[in-house]
Amino acid sequence: MKIKKSVLEIELARQCLSFYDLRKHIASATLTKVINSPGYDFTPKIVGKIARALNVDVEAIIDREA
Repeated sequence: MKIKKSVLEIELARQCLSFYDLRKHIASATLTKVINSPGYDFTPKIVGKIARALNVDVEAIIDREA
């Protein structure tokens, strides 16, 4: 599953959070891939962890066009 970085950034802004705040829920190496590799294919588990950390539905952050 690919994560739509622009949508993720918007959701972080809505919640007054940064990518750094997600480190409590996701490994630093994974977070680096989210930030620097927009086309990376993440496992459903990772996408689920990110969605849970932001309290949003998974479909809100995935890139359906990829």
